Amino acid sequence: MGDKEGMNMKKSVISGLFAVILIAGASLLGYIFKAAGFQDANIVVLYILAVLLTARFTDGYWIGLIASLAAAFAFNYFFTSPYYTFAVDNPNYIITLIFMTITSLITSAITSLAKRNEEQARLQEAQARSLYSLNNQVSQAHDMHEIAASAVSVISQILGCSTACLLIHEGDCWEEEYVQQLDGDHLVYRSLTARERQMLNRCKDQLAHTFVRGEEFYEWPIQGQDTLLGILRIPYIRAKHFNEEEASLIHSMSESIALAIDRIQSTQKRLETQEQVEQERYRSNLLRAISHDLRTPLTGIMGTAEMIMDMSDQKDERFDLAQGIYNSSQWLHTLVENILSLTRIQEGKLEMHKELEAVEEVVAGAVEALRQRTEACPIQVFIPSAVVMVPMDARLIRQVLINLLDNALKYAPQGSIELHAEVKKPNICFTVADHGDGIRDADRSRLFEMFYTKEYQHPDAVKGVGLGLTICKSIVEAHGGSIWAENKKEGKGAIFGFTLPMEVSDGI
Repeated sequence: MGDKEGMNMKKSVISGLFAVILIAGASLLGYIFKAAGFQDANIVVLYILAVLLTARFTDGYWIGLIASLAAAFAFNYFFTSPYYTFAVDNPNYIITLIFMTITSLITSAITSLAKRNEEQARLQEAQARSLYSLNNQVSQAHDMHEIAASAVSVISQILGCSTACLLIHEGDCWEEEYVQQLDGDHLVYRSLTARERQMLNRCKDQLAHTFVRGEEFYEWPIQGQDTLLGILRIPYIRAKHFNEEEASLIHSMSESIALAIDRIQSTQKRLETQEQVEQERYRSNLLRAISHDLRTPLTGIMGTAEMIMDMSDQKDERFDLAQGIYNSSQWLHTLVENILSLTRIQEGKLEMHKELEAVEEVVAGAVEALRQRTEACPIQVFIPSAVVMVPMDARLIRQVLINLLDNALKYAPQGSIELHAEVKKPNICFTVADHGDGIRDADRSRLFEMFYTKEYQHPDAVKGVGLGLTICKSIVEAHGGSIWAENKKEGKGAIFGFTLPMEVSDGI
């Protein structure tokens, strides 16, 4: 026989003895009333009072029912003739016994129901008070440790046993788990044991739906919106006696704890996001300020270097020095333009002014911007013989072409570069092909990532910072086009291409 069955049996025996004592007392008082000359109705009231007290101070409806029948038989046995038998000579006594039994049963039932309602109301009040206390404490908690400590304290007090709370910080990051448990009267904080980690790993899917019964504990889930946040651990010896109200209370408390944890995590993520936004804003402002300040002197340096080259013979050493200054300045100028474009894109301030532009003029502008760098690596241009007008922001598309050509010059400085513009309705397709080493498989998926540069490049190439292709992608996609990169199918080298729609939109 289990502990619960034994406890119930003990309560039943005590209730039965209490009922016997009350009925025996009513019988003794009945003899006193009889000797004093009171009517039988007064003795009946004594037995009804005994039934009422039995129903009030004992547990269970059946004890009151048995007490009602026992009171009727005791009255018949002791106070109706023939005495000390269950026979009845006077028919009036039969009616008295019937009404007495009915009255006793009704009294017992009403008293038991009122007592049950009172206990239910008291239990619901205690549960509501406990749930309010938990909600109040976890809503004021500042971190996960305080939430766990509040949960353990309140639930341990309600259940009258030492409970524990196992929390998982982020999904499957078992390294960040810990236990907050009640050891006697003291809260203890510790890391999970290897056995507890194994248990969590094994039972995680099962915990997402209901409690798990272990050898020593019942594991109650603390379920978040998308993942398991933790576990309430209740000793098996206490949890196995749970009724529906207690199980419902623990479930409500686990939901309150989950909401508090979600609140803490949401707050932390919001603060992290705000911090990242602030840092990004400061970085963008700094980059924009530096880029604007560099623009003017770089333009002056490039103009002076170009002037010196025009005034010098190509065999003169000063020509080579001026050309080196010009190329480096142009590289810095392109970098500055890319940085400015990047800050505009990240802030959502990339303004496009689309107009119908001649493809020939845009291509010519891009090639001219790199003229001083293309003597060793000439650019061959192939464009349609007829004039092709395409809706675009000429300044931005020129920057895309400059970046692609600059990329080819950096990674394939020997040989020629081919720039094609071909009508493939409903798009215009631009491609830049070089005769370099091509694109490695390891680089192919990351070419358009911000700040990504190839680990290997030609020894004579100028090291980039990984912004050009990222900005090209943003500008092309803002125009409604697409961009790609691939190796040549025949020969050595890579091809970078992009398309632009040729249809005139309503905004032009």
